[in-house]
Amino acid sequence: DVVLPALVTHSLKEVGAVSNASASFSIGVNCDANVELYATLTDASNPANTSDTLTLTGNSTATGVGIQMFRPGQTAAQKLGPDSSAKGNTNQWYIGGTSASNGTISVPLTAKYVKTESTMKPGTVSALGTITFSYQ
Repeated sequence: DVVLPALVTHSLKEVGAVSNASASFSIGVNCDANVELYATLTDASNPANTSDTLTLTGNSTATGVGIQMFRPGQTAAQKLGPDSSAKGNTNQWYIGGTSASNGTISVPLTAKYVKTESTMKPGTVSALGTITFSYQ
């Protein structure tokens, strides 16, 4: 679970505005020697979603807002893709490689709110994403 801080709804002025409020986390992946690691982020609520915004789950009470994921050094949100480890999967990205046996690769991400509709309704926000790794 990644918990974002509370958001003041009027802090996001226009549709597409991204919050300063964020939550960073990292996933560690153990790999064999000489592995090139790739990943695809998938919207668990809508696996066909290839946008850059996770769909809110049915238990969310807020509206007009979504969640975007950012990789370090990237100003654009990570686009989503199908839950597949196939080489060249839609919106798959390169994470890094290992040279040593049982090397650990860190996958840092930051979650942020994004305004998705002109009117926002306060409430709870929940979204589910999965990451599928491809060892190439």
